[in-house]
Amino acid sequence: MLYLCGEEAIHDLISVSDLWTCFESTTALESWLMNKQTIFINPDPDFNRDLLYKGSPLVKSYQEFQTMIDEFYSSGKVVSFFNSEKETQRKELIKSIIGFGDGFNHIRASKYFAQNVYKSKVQNPKSKFHFWHWLVFVLIRVAAPFYSRKIFSKLYKLKKHLWVFENYKMEKLHKLYAKYVPSFEEFYSKQGIEQKFKDGTLFETYK
Repeated sequence: MLYLCGEEAIHDLISVSDLWTCFESTTALESWLMNKQTIFINPDPDFNRDLLYKGSPLVKSYQEFQTMIDEFYSSGKVVSFFNSEKETQRKELIKSIIGFGDGFNHIRASKYFAQNVYKSKVQNPKSKFHFWHWLVFVLIRVAAPFYSRKIFSKLYKLKKHLWVFENYKMEKLHKLYAKYVPSFEEFYSKQGIEQKFKDGTLFETYK
């Protein structure tokens, strides 16, 4: 068994996996978008869990779990994962959580971002003060200079938000972007994104 905790990005782990299993995790959504089959493990049918479990087979015992694993490696799929009810649930869950699972959400977001930038130039933007957002901003600014993963990981509430302190300056953004540029270019080339942008049909195509 190989135990990883923060050493690798979760999407990289999903990418190299054959089958994704979890007890209670929103990573099931990422797995579906990467065409991975998923299994939820929980012996309690009344367990209060995220609705994502509805899109996966739910096993209640070691025997059921092992049977599905054997099924996957003998046939290449977990049959119950592909029943019509599960497929419908996955489509509905993806739609309700992120809208679309086609990979074009960043293009849709750029459209609305551009519209808002334009409006801010021709209109007098109205802003509201949100105390909670302001307080979070101040706390991050105050605590960030003293950030220590070893210490903060042991503090209540903060231990779940280490990524905020490690990324709030966006120092790794350019390096991360450079890493994924080849994937973006390949995707855009296959989908004819550049041509659609030039002829003005891009944002109409992906509404």
